[in-house]
Amino acid sequence: MTTALAPGPNPVILLFRDVLRQRMRTLVAPRARVAELVTLDLASARDLDGAVAGPGVLAGADLAALGRSLAAALRPGAPVLLCLGGTGAARVDIGEAKERLGPDLVWHSTFALGVLVPAAPREDWVRRHPQAFGLLAAAERLIRAWPLARVRGEYVVLEGARR
Repeated sequence: MTTALAPGPNPVILLFRDVLRQRMRTLVAPRARVAELVTLDLASARDLDGAVAGPGVLAGADLAALGRSLAAALRPGAPVLLCLGGTGAARVDIGEAKERLGPDLVWHSTFALGVLVPAAPREDWVRRHPQAFGLLAAAERLIRAWPLARVRGEYVVLEGARR
């Protein structure tokens, strides 16, 4: 007997978004005004306490324009987490990305998402093996910022702040 898996949000993407939210919570005060970028439209935003762009949001984005928008929308010192494609055709040069984002943002560190956990398109495997996925996610949490691992994930996260 074959049982169809219940449709729903991709568990890999949910994990990645949760990692970003948890990291942002450590960087800002409770009740801070943090923009979770779903689109790149920050035209009316001002004096934000932080910004985070999750998996896929920045695919094909004009990073120079994004950097200018973030600089205008964020208060000085506000943290920024940007999730950039890290593998295959989506691979980004981190130095080039930082340069394109402009001088108004300063970068402190990077970490990876998807070093050990399966890529988002493998959600069928994740749904069939939730315990294995949990173990891989826990192990990835330990290594995602290691020097060799932090640029090898499905995504690379730039962590920085508005100057």
